[in-house]
Amino acid sequence: MKKYFLLILIIAIASSGTCNAATPTPTNVRLGGSSVAKLRQNGEADADDYNLNGANMGRTASVNLSEADDINANTISKRAINHYQLYRSVKLQGIDVTGSPTMLGFMNGAKTDNLGLFFAVDSLLHNAETDSMYIPSARYLNNSITVKNKVDKTHKAFNELYASYLAQRNTLKTTEISSLEDIAYLCPAIYGNAVYQARAVLFGIKRQSYMSDCEKVTPAKSSKKVANSFGDKTEVVVYPNPANSELFVNAIGYNEVTIKLYNIMGALVLEKIIAPNQSLNISNLVNGIYTYKIYSSNNELRTDKLIIIK
Repeated sequence: MKKYFLLILIIAIASSGTCNAATPTPTNVRLGGSSVAKLRQNGEADADDYNLNGANMGRTASVNLSEADDINANTISKRAINHYQLYRSVKLQGIDVTGSPTMLGFMNGAKTDNLGLFFAVDSLLHNAETDSMYIPSARYLNNSITVKNKVDKTHKAFNELYASYLAQRNTLKTTEISSLEDIAYLCPAIYGNAVYQARAVLFGIKRQSYMSDCEKVTPAKSSKKVANSFGDKTEVVVYPNPANSELFVNAIGYNEVTIKLYNIMGALVLEKIIAPNQSLNISNLVNGIYTYKIYSSNNELRTDKLIIIK
């Protein structure tokens, strides 16, 4: 009974948002039909640019993550990624879903399902980056999760390794590094955001980048090239990646673009309009993996991941 009470308490604290000290308290907004569609669309955007044929790498994972490629399993994985993105967006943006019975049912059901549990663990680990007292609670809650798909399996494995990384003051044993590399070599469109998280941690340790076969996108399929008003192809390049203190955006054909940076919890941490040859100061941002979005007016030109390491 004591353990059950502790589990409920952890979920309640983390799900409320009070556990994540670095994420500002969102302003409640009401959710309309178009907002639901927008959130779902944003959650699905990244996976569409990946080649899902041969998504798994040949390397054998010591954490037993590699599985045979299966279309049905990959579909389940993509749905799991989209659902977590949707749940996290609603929570962090403080969106009022009471006007949508479908969304209200989804959020209430997810709270005590794996979506809510992983969100709680992520919040606890985020706090553990500055206060180690959260590590035991994060580990306890993470261990209580019963995985249902590839995304859950990878997320849980990464959480345990990251908790160990924080407990050892940003270091890992050789066997743990190998396990983290197994995650970093996986396809993020199938195994979820934990793949990017593993790569960010490993870059801080080994200064090495990782990529799976599914990320080798052909130019014809990539949405990272968009057409301007003259019908020409415009390539948007964000560099360096990984970055340290400065970031540059090269968008040929545009006088200026807007960049938005979101942290690992989905909170907006930086937004700025950038002109050609102008750099973005990111020296005040902590090490980690971020999502950036590049806009021209209301048109989204590019969305991708950014690693910041000092």
